[in-house]
Amino acid sequence: MAGTIRTIQQNESLDSVWEEAVYTEARLLGDSRAENLAPAFAEIIARIEATRAGQYASWRREIAAQARVDAVNADLDAATTGFGHRLFTVLQGSRTDARWRSYFKGPVSRLVKLGLASQLEKSRTWPTAIRGEPDAELHPFAAQFERHIADGDAAVEARGTAAAQRAQHRVREIVAVIDDLNGLRVSTLGRLLQRATKNKLSTDWAEGFFRRSQRQAEAADDGPDDDEPAKPVTP
Repeated sequence: MAGTIRTIQQNESLDSVWEEAVYTEARLLGDSRAENLAPAFAEIIARIEATRAGQYASWRREIAAQARVDAVNADLDAATTGFGHRLFTVLQGSRTDARWRSYFKGPVSRLVKLGLASQLEKSRTWPTAIRGEPDAELHPFAAQFERHIADGDAAVEARGTAAAQRAQHRVREIVAVIDDLNGLRVSTLGRLLQRATKNKLSTDWAEGFFRRSQRQAEAADDGPDDDEPAKPVTP
């Protein structure tokens, strides 16, 4: 007697993975011939829930890091716009003056539309250059840009770290628990098939402890012509 169940894919959402495990646990608990197999699913459900909490934590860190990047970017944009207005006044409205061109190769608005990392590279030498300007009214901007550049570098680095931590969590925790659940499902199916043979039950009895995929459910409802594949959700 042979039986098959689908393999849960590594890019499926943890919510979907959790649902698969909860479904099988509930089905096992509802059948006296299989209920002793349920505790293993209870254990892996607890692992999935802990992994889900870890995923939320990694997402929160990354979102918070992006929020910090956006805040620093707004501050740098404001300083850049303010400096541009002041320099424009000092140069009596000339955008062809070499001093203007040393900071702005185009409109100020083009520079502030850049992402933070790119804008930082464009303005990294400005503090030193501004301190060397002959007009003292420009000098206070040097300290502003120094602060925004330092804050920006820290924010960009923190965002990269948060993204790396999220990726590591997926590889080390999420993929691992999905692989373990797949292994448990296969071994449990094997034990159920043995019991089906012993009790003269059909393969369908053993397979029925595992939730059908979306594709199977649609095919059963709509007939054999429905060949739309299941669409796993990627977190």
